[in-house]
Amino acid sequence: AAAGAGGRTAAGKGGNCPVGLRGGGDEVYGTGEAVLVLDVDGTLYSGGNAIEQQIIQGIHRFALARYTVDKEECERLHHKHGSTLEGLKIEHGMDEKSERAYYREVFAAVEYDALLSPPETEGDPTGYRHPALLRQILANPPCKVVVASNSPPHHVARVLTALGLAPLLATAEILTPQSQGGLTKADPAFWDSLLARFPPSEGHEVTLIDDSDVNLAVAESLGMRGIQVDESFPAAHAVLAQQGVIPFPEEWRFDAVKYLRAKNKVDAASMSKTVSASLAASLPQGAPLKVVDVGAGLLSMLPKIMALSPPRLDYYALEPEKSLFAENVKTLEEMGFVKLPDSTDRFFHEASSTTVVLLQEDFRALPPAVFGKVDLFVGCCFCDLVPPAAIVRGLMRLGGDQSGALLYAPITFCGKTTLSPALPREGRVPADEEVMNLYHKSLSRDQGHFLDPSRLISEVRAYGGALLSQGGSNWVIPAPPGENEKEDGGRLWETMHYFFATGTAGAAARAEEEGRGDWDMAGWTARARANLGTIEAHNVDLLFRLPSAPPPLQA
Repeated sequence: AAAGAGGRTAAGKGGNCPVGLRGGGDEVYGTGEAVLVLDVDGTLYSGGNAIEQQIIQGIHRFALARYTVDKEECERLHHKHGSTLEGLKIEHGMDEKSERAYYREVFAAVEYDALLSPPETEGDPTGYRHPALLRQILANPPCKVVVASNSPPHHVARVLTALGLAPLLATAEILTPQSQGGLTKADPAFWDSLLARFPPSEGHEVTLIDDSDVNLAVAESLGMRGIQVDESFPAAHAVLAQQGVIPFPEEWRFDAVKYLRAKNKVDAASMSKTVSASLAASLPQGAPLKVVDVGAGLLSMLPKIMALSPPRLDYYALEPEKSLFAENVKTLEEMGFVKLPDSTDRFFHEASSTTVVLLQEDFRALPPAVFGKVDLFVGCCFCDLVPPAAIVRGLMRLGGDQSGALLYAPITFCGKTTLSPALPREGRVPADEEVMNLYHKSLSRDQGHFLDPSRLISEVRAYGGALLSQGGSNWVIPAPPGENEKEDGGRLWETMHYFFATGTAGAAARAEEEGRGDWDMAGWTARARANLGTIEAHNVDLLFRLPSAPPPLQA
């Protein structure tokens, strides 16, 4: 940044909110106040949401009709000036009358239903998203909150209400072009009234969370801090970073592929040898195998099944997370698989007579018995993410209710995580046990996980299936020995602490608001990292024989 304490690189080294999640009042950056400024469109909700697409289409229609500016030119103006509106004013001479028409025509037809639509799946079906809920974090704001948007006030109000952030309408200061003399955030003068009261040069820390490079660059030039959001670093995480609860993305960023690779190594070392032996003994000997992996991830279970050496293996790898597809293609090629002609998702390994089909599907969305008779379903780190009844009914439906297929479910989380050595509460910094308990409650309540494997066992038995074998498979994750280990053995340790923070922060804010104790989550995160404790997550490996209905009566 060109002035003050601004800039995205320096963020997170101080200047966090003085109360609430951040900690005690003696932690204020410099000598002034902390101010959190939130953009709206593309920040509080995803830029791919239908609302923003409606706005963009409206802007394109207006610009073409009024200025013969096409879509490509609108995009250029937006990237250069921070908004198409600002570009039209600077490069095409838009006057105040046309500006009023712009707001009227662009926003009049916006339908807000998309913000109220339920998600396609409840909770966290990947097991690693650990979404932090912005409305929980901001329910009791730990510092002054300002909402700054290039959209008109009525649109801001509709969006905040639809997102469950309506209390901000009563407590936050709202800055829009209508309140700032027609200026947009890309104009330094837009910020004059705010920075006159909270000048960074006098120790105030004003942080803008936005999705626009241009808006952030302008804010940083004025001494503000900038945090850019994107699909992998949403607004809730940006707020937690501003409060010191999680690292800033330039310091450490969650990476799904790196996490899964690190997790797979720990999985392999943790799996129960007893259950693995039972699996080998329970499969048909010397016969071809048809296997459906319902949560394939990075194909970590494929080598384990191939090692059983069936004469032929047909392996269907279901993984809804589309970002992993290219990585899995690369993995198969490295294993010696060849893509079959005229196919993008079928691969063959000649030496082992193994065919792998990559499917970007949720098992619940597939047609009944689509694979024919299935010998084995595999669900590693999976069966705590889906309702037990949905697992049993869904797999019976997918494999045919007469198949009697096996279900191998290694690394099923049991709902207990510990840190060793465990530290007690110190003032507002909660005890490790308190945080872990809250984390598990959040996994269940906020993210829809199922943390009691006995429920799955009971469900299988209720349908007439059987538990064939079970054995402990706890993760034991030591702290990394040094900074250079973060990308290797320490990646899982680092990621688990990231999960603890993002998975617990909203619940901690809710508990604090409800008067259930003080929760300095930033202080706890700093202490837990400094303590370098060993993390142990309690898991169990399960092997089932799924129900098999009797054959129909012969005439």
